[in-house]
Amino acid sequence: MSFTTNRLRPQFEEVRQLRAQGQAAVAEMLARQIVAAVPAGVDDLYCQASLLLEWNRPADALRRFDEARARGMVPPELLVDRAVALKRLGRANEAVASCDAALKLAPRFAPAHLIRAESLWALERHDEALADYDAALAAMPDFVHARSGRAALLMALSRPAEALDDLSRLLKQQPTDAQLHNRFGLALAELLRFDEALTAFDRAQALAPRDAGMWHNRGVALWSLERYSEAVESYDKALALNPGLFVTLSNRANTLQEMLRLDEAMAAHDRVVATWPDYVSGHWNRSQGRMLQGDWKEGLTEFEWRKRRPEVKADYLAERQWSGAEDLAGKTLLIRAEMALGDTIQFVRYGALAQDRGARVVLAVQPPLLRLVSESLTPPADMVIAKDDEPPPYDYQIASMSAPLAFGTTPDNAPHRVPYLKAEPALAARWKARLGDQGFKIGICWRGGRPGNDMGRTFPPALLAPLAALPGVRLISLQKGEGEAQLGALPAGMIVETLGEDFDAGPDAFRDTLAVMQSLDLVISCDTAIAHLAGAAARPLWMATKKVPEWRWLLHRTDSVWYPTARLFRQHEIGDWSNVFVEMENQLRKLLEDHA
Repeated sequence: MSFTTNRLRPQFEEVRQLRAQGQAAVAEMLARQIVAAVPAGVDDLYCQASLLLEWNRPADALRRFDEARARGMVPPELLVDRAVALKRLGRANEAVASCDAALKLAPRFAPAHLIRAESLWALERHDEALADYDAALAAMPDFVHARSGRAALLMALSRPAEALDDLSRLLKQQPTDAQLHNRFGLALAELLRFDEALTAFDRAQALAPRDAGMWHNRGVALWSLERYSEAVESYDKALALNPGLFVTLSNRANTLQEMLRLDEAMAAHDRVVATWPDYVSGHWNRSQGRMLQGDWKEGLTEFEWRKRRPEVKADYLAERQWSGAEDLAGKTLLIRAEMALGDTIQFVRYGALAQDRGARVVLAVQPPLLRLVSESLTPPADMVIAKDDEPPPYDYQIASMSAPLAFGTTPDNAPHRVPYLKAEPALAARWKARLGDQGFKIGICWRGGRPGNDMGRTFPPALLAPLAALPGVRLISLQKGEGEAQLGALPAGMIVETLGEDFDAGPDAFRDTLAVMQSLDLVISCDTAIAHLAGAAARPLWMATKKVPEWRWLLHRTDSVWYPTARLFRQHEIGDWSNVFVEMENQLRKLLEDHA
């Protein structure tokens, strides 16, 4: 049977009531009869289209919506639901127009602003989308969907601090929503507030104890706090609930690696890659484990998978790659920098090795390093350009961190000819005059330049207080940007000299730092670009190193295969720097005695 009445609204509302009462089967049967009925008016068509939309049949729903519009005036609600159908069909521009038509009828209609915001987001018109979310909330402050959407967009735009405000308000409205607590934790984690993030994930997990994703996120927070044993337990619980979570399995392998349970870690890495052979991060993680243990032949080969990561894939050139086998004599080789500035400083040395093979070398580096590499590299490259500039004609090209593979680098033959960076003489003389000759001058750097990229590597400058107290020692800050504020919280009596606002000011990185290093007796640094700069300049370097460092520093060594003037001071226990600075103090006392 089918209805022939022009009043489908009562039956439509009955469908709603039946669903609310848990009578889904009856509601479904009635809904199908409504859709099959002969519509007599706009409202009948609206009821039918709404049901079709609920069944995720947007094309059929759109036909009913458009038929309703053709019959005359329609309510703004219909125009908004029509926009939903258009958005699902990938016609976001038309969805925006349908919302505009609704807003002409009802300028403060919050649902119209919401769907308009979602459609604009799909069109990557982010500022306009945020404005519509704001308009929806101005019209209806407790509109959960608008506030939730705004928070999601802010997170997608890497604006977690702003998203936190929306998420906090939502939690007041929905305190038992596990996914909301999870989103709150993710925003806190983006801000590196891992203790608070863990609390949020714990609340989410308590509300949804069988949600594997909650256990996974909890494990990530624990890993970020260097609470590795607890992280493994959390990952295990996630995997017990969902054994197919390959990201969790890969994270678990990395955590075992941090705990130096290397056989277990590598077995887990192998399982990830064997089961999910196209998982890029799985190959990346396994390469790190192999290289950390000194297997650079296999590790560097697998390290090539880094180029397939979606966020950087477009940064790599595909054509005319130099593998190391092709003859370079008389050829032009373009070496393009990648990753961080410290990586470029370390691997720019391979240009000289290519020149030794008869190549004309063009180095393409990050703009902040352009002047440093142009004026301080020795032997100089044939040409240095900014990374994103159009290069001159070349025969081959290679990414800078692929050079070790191409040259067959191992821990036994790593190129260690230093210095290959030399300060500009006039600049070095200027800083020498400013620093003077008094005391034993130690340049210090305690954290990297990019928040979140130095997990576990940084240390508070206050730990250097015993060194600062030794007679004649002058601590001189080489820190720029992140971390400088910590100088305002030093222990009483501890003095750290700063080099003024003109120190490495402007767009050119490290020119002053390299010049200052020429007048220092020692550099003490965490694992960051400053350490690479000191090593490249053959300056005495003491590097504070986490127990399980990055692959390039290997395991259990106090020396560096890359930098002959470097000495590594390693943590004995994860996250505990105390032994590092006790050892440094003892060694510095001996050094001062020899220096006297």
